[in-house]
Amino acid sequence: MKISLLNSLKSDFKKKSRRKGRGHGSSKGKTCGRGHKGQKCRSGGRKHGLKERKVLIKRGGLECGFKCRRNSDNNIKAISLSLLSKRLLANSKYSVDNLRAMFGLNRFCYVKILDGDINVIGLVLECDYASDSAIIKISNLGGKIVLSNVIPHKY
Repeated sequence: MKISLLNSLKSDFKKKSRRKGRGHGSSKGKTCGRGHKGQKCRSGGRKHGLKERKVLIKRGGLECGFKCRRNSDNNIKAISLSLLSKRLLANSKYSVDNLRAMFGLNRFCYVKILDGDINVIGLVLECDYASDSAIIKISNLGGKIVLSNVIPHKY
């Protein structure tokens, strides 16, 4: 009984957050509490000092906008053929999306296939990158690796 009373009290005392930019009646309308004109009222328009900028970069607070997956090397996930041989069936085709779902990768990750032990015949794999030795091994077993149209970059 005490627990249910505490839970109801917690939900009653939660303060609702203000919805910005929803008209002058919401007390955060029109300029949304930023004031008028000037650098501080514009989006992304604050100049930070050197020390504050370092802290914000370390915390990840200065990043804004979308992230282009082409420019970061850590978005290439390597999968060896020995891992694939346990999960794939013979004489079948697998797309990049299937491989991502199989290994729990998000859609912004590039998939690179590396060399390993494999004994699955007739595989057709679609991936973003592949090592030369992996391509040779798959082709020797009667399959092929189809590389998607990715801009090559150094690693």
